[in-house]
Amino acid sequence: MQPAAKVDARRRLVVGMLGLSFGPASQGAAAALPSAGHAGQPSNGFDAVSAIPGGSTDIWLTDAPRGRRIGVRIRWPAVAQPSPLILYSPGLGSGLSNGQAWCAAWQRAGFLVMTLSHPHTNESLWDTRESSFSQNMARALDAKQYPARVADCRHLLDLALRDAGLSKWIDPRRIGAAGHSYGALTVQALVGQAGARQRDGRIRAAIALSPGAVSRESAARMKAVNLPFLSVTGSHDGRVDFVDGSQRIRLGVPVAQRHWVHEALPAGQRFLVALHLADHMSFAGETINRPIVRFSRDVPELDAADRQIWDRVSAISTRFFQASLVAPEAAGSAQSTALDGVALRDALRAQLGPEDQLKSDLP
Repeated sequence: MQPAAKVDARRRLVVGMLGLSFGPASQGAAAALPSAGHAGQPSNGFDAVSAIPGGSTDIWLTDAPRGRRIGVRIRWPAVAQPSPLILYSPGLGSGLSNGQAWCAAWQRAGFLVMTLSHPHTNESLWDTRESSFSQNMARALDAKQYPARVADCRHLLDLALRDAGLSKWIDPRRIGAAGHSYGALTVQALVGQAGARQRDGRIRAAIALSPGAVSRESAARMKAVNLPFLSVTGSHDGRVDFVDGSQRIRLGVPVAQRHWVHEALPAGQRFLVALHLADHMSFAGETINRPIVRFSRDVPELDAADRQIWDRVSAISTRFFQASLVAPEAAGSAQSTALDGVALRDALRAQLGPEDQLKSDLP
């Protein structure tokens, strides 16, 4: 295969993967990413960030060698002490507001939560002041964006762990990652699906909301993952219409294909939850389609119904991270770890309705 053909093949792969992973959009024109409150200038680190126990801080970070400006929302736990850290990667077309329902729940549970806004695949997708929507989409679908998002997460983690002030808030032994849609793909790569070069061994547990694999072959690469992994999907988490004005593009895969990631994971630490009457955009964790419709829905678009799903996902994901990011000194023997797995299964089951589905390898 010639170099140009290789690039084209990689782009087709990314397009195929994104066909099942478009995330929620901000409403109207692209929302400007907020700064940390220090002159709105990008920073190479967290030097000017002040912690707000129980609150949040927004900041730009710059990865100059890669030319990336990364938005970050830090949700601080209420108590200033070494705490488990969760990195959250949003879906395409969204940024810091994505997943706000469960990110806030994790914060209340005592986690330090960092939500990323990845350049070119965040709200800027909808900003047509300087480039057309089709041009923005072409840039977002470029094959380079997939590994670039993974590198964004690794860069953020590098900076956070070596910053003298921020590192005091982080227990480096308890780091998790989660993401929706394109963010789920990002997480899958971070924990090993994309090979050793993108895997980050500092991550100890992961959640994929609307996980995806373009083929059984790509799903099979999840067999390299060796950590607690929760897949969350829904009975209607399939294809979705991606809408911009008169443009309407049908994207996605059949619902059954969302389960491939779970099926390919090694037995023992994998869990899958499928929620009844939840579609792809149920897992946005934020209000969508107001005032502008960006996505089709395959379930009735009712605030109360969406919030019920968000509450369930918040409870399920919080319990998963609480069980899987246990401090080593509290984990005990191998036997107690197995009992914790049974307790986790029961805790997840307790949050489900009669028509929801839970898969695990535990008896």
